[in-house]
Amino acid sequence: MMSDTPSAIRLKNFRINGVATSNVKKGERSRVLVRAEITSDQPEFHLFMQGITNLVVGKAKDAGVVVQMDRVSAMLVVTREGGIADLYLHDFPFEMEILAKRNMAKGEMVYQSDIADVRRLRLSWLALQPKDGVLCCFKVGWKFALFFDLHPERILNVDAMERTLGRLYRRLAFQALYDAFESETGLSKLVAAGWFPFIEIIGGEFEELLKAYGDDVNVEAETAKLLRRFDAPRIDGLAMRWWKGSLLSRRRDILEPALEAFTHRDPVSCLKIILTEIEGILQDLHIGEQGSGMSTKELLAFAANRGVQKASDPNSLLFPQQFLRYMRAYTYARFDPRKAEASVMSRHTVAHGRAMAKAYTMERALQSILTLDQINFYV
Repeated sequence: MMSDTPSAIRLKNFRINGVATSNVKKGERSRVLVRAEITSDQPEFHLFMQGITNLVVGKAKDAGVVVQMDRVSAMLVVTREGGIADLYLHDFPFEMEILAKRNMAKGEMVYQSDIADVRRLRLSWLALQPKDGVLCCFKVGWKFALFFDLHPERILNVDAMERTLGRLYRRLAFQALYDAFESETGLSKLVAAGWFPFIEIIGGEFEELLKAYGDDVNVEAETAKLLRRFDAPRIDGLAMRWWKGSLLSRRRDILEPALEAFTHRDPVSCLKIILTEIEGILQDLHIGEQGSGMSTKELLAFAANRGVQKASDPNSLLFPQQFLRYMRAYTYARFDPRKAEASVMSRHTVAHGRAMAKAYTMERALQSILTLDQINFYV
């Protein structure tokens, strides 16, 4: 984050309380949108930005500054009492609050693959007053996000603003994941094959897998490539994350052999251990908090709720509600006890001895590890 406060262009007679939501004739009533969060994928973004741009460019010109808006990648307007506003362009810094996948040292580069969730974007250098209004537009990749809160008779909620800015950034930075859940393109095939946007692999690896399944091209090659990336050092790094907390560390003597089995290409042992331990881990958590056990169905919902609480946002990159559906459809899928299954690898087929030998694959072993890792992020 930059330490110096960026310079502002002072605009006078700048009075904006929102954006009209429809055409209106003089003297008629109209609804005015005073707070919004939208992206450039939405048609109204371009309409709103045209009006905002005309106002900003005109007021900047009155201040003796020529703004070439087609070259602007970020814009921040802070409206003050008395009809003045401060305009910041291009280089104003954001501070991002994230949930990290790994330990990081001060000064170390942070990549998208290091991010488990984006909590908020802060403008920590900016001194905001309770009656100020904020309009912020910024670029992520080749798309834009727009936020404004301009109501003239309210107190600016900075916490809500920061969370909204973080939500907008998250939506655009990880758009492939959100689009997949909304359109189901390729995702239903992925889930049927046991895959999910597990936290450990979002930020590049899962997106590659998603594209392969969506295009129905190179699925086996992409899957094999992902499996190769989970070598012994990476599994060791994942394990260190597990042993940091008390929930999984108390079962270290049981889970460590499962991870060792994976690195030794023994999917049978890996799956037998992990798939039968998940429920017990969740029971430990619930008993520790509530003093009682729950049914499997209730435990899965309990885990998803913990994911929502952890992120304080049901639409976070933890995808807790979607993960609940995945667990029910795949990890705890129903099966026919009258026959062994080659296509179903679930806790039930493993625990009841109804999974065929060829169902125990390295791919499914990795999925079980990533499932437990997901739960570890929730708790």
